[in-house]
Amino acid sequence: MNIRQAITTKYLGHTNYRGTRIKASCSRGSLTVSGDASLNLAENHIKAAVELIKSFMDNDHENYRSEGGAWVNNPWNHPFVTGVTGPGAYVHVLIEDGKLFQSRPEAAI
Repeated sequence: MNIRQAITTKYLGHTNYRGTRIKASCSRGSLTVSGDASLNLAENHIKAAVELIKSFMDNDHENYRSEGGAWVNNPWNHPFVTGVTGPGAYVHVLIEDGKLFQSRPEAAI
């Protein structure tokens, strides 16, 4: 099993100058996207995580694209699961295609 970076997203309320935003962050980098009024809060957090992943994939274009343009072995090209960590805060963790790994507390004993 490969351990992957977790992406955290945080709600940023509106100011006098900007509307609501969602900031997506992980150890590789971060970005902030405007809130979309047509989406609910969870969907806005997922959208921010996807935009961050897309930016990494675009930056890695030369390393992971085949001649046909398909993504090959890009560590960011995986589905992810989302959870809530607190008010206005979510975490998104990439998983292996078709697999959901579960850690069990009793396995660590």
